[in-house]
Amino acid sequence: MIQEKLRETIHNATQEWGVRVEDIHLEHPADFTHGDFSTNIAFQIAGRPDTRKSGNEEGKPRELAEKIAEKLRVKESDEIEKIEVAGGGFINFFLSKQFFNKSLDDAIRLGDEYGKNKIFEGKRVIIEYTNANPFKE
Repeated sequence: MIQEKLRETIHNATQEWGVRVEDIHLEHPADFTHGDFSTNIAFQIAGRPDTRKSGNEEGKPRELAEKIAEKLRVKESDEIEKIEVAGGGFINFFLSKQFFNKSLDDAIRLGDEYGKNKIFEGKRVIIEYTNANPFKE
């Protein structure tokens, strides 16, 4: 899955400085002109002492995001069209046409099996339904 590949690439880029990141948050921006995925990793690690190895002595997220994005661009794959830094330090990822073509080919080839997984196989799942007024029809 592309999200896991992006997380692994970000993890490897920051780990070169000795920065350990446990939870790399990726999201779909509300405005797709900001990319297909976005991360706030620079904000998460900017003020940490272990980030100083990156040369980001003042803890500025924007500068750190630029350094991380530069490392990611070197490791860029054919699945990513471009990587941009936006705002105070968000890193935006734009997926390539090749990625979407391959995904569409996979969906056609796999048919009804596309998207199935066994993540919750053998596990119990609770589905809760909440309502502001549960005793009303």
